[in-house]
Amino acid sequence: MKGMVLTAKHHGGFCLWPSKYTEHSVKNSPFKGDVVKETAEACQRGGIKFGFYLSPWDRNSQYYGTPEYNDYFCNQLTELHA
Repeated sequence: MKGMVLTAKHHGGFCLWPSKYTEHSVKNSPFKGDVVKETAEACQRGGIKFGFYLSPWDRNSQYYGTPEYNDYFCNQLTELHA
């Protein structure tokens, strides 16, 4: 079985899903969808294994480098797992 990995958020911090934890996401772009969800669903329909990468470095987040960033990152990871 073939698979693919989507970069859901790279170190620039832009989220390809409408994250409720940042304004730096597709919810504030002309595209109002959820790229991660739509890609996962398309992979499922096509019988393709799906995975995502969520960069632990986020140059856009004011919390990066602070203890609060751990919660921020875990919250985003939880959004993607749901």
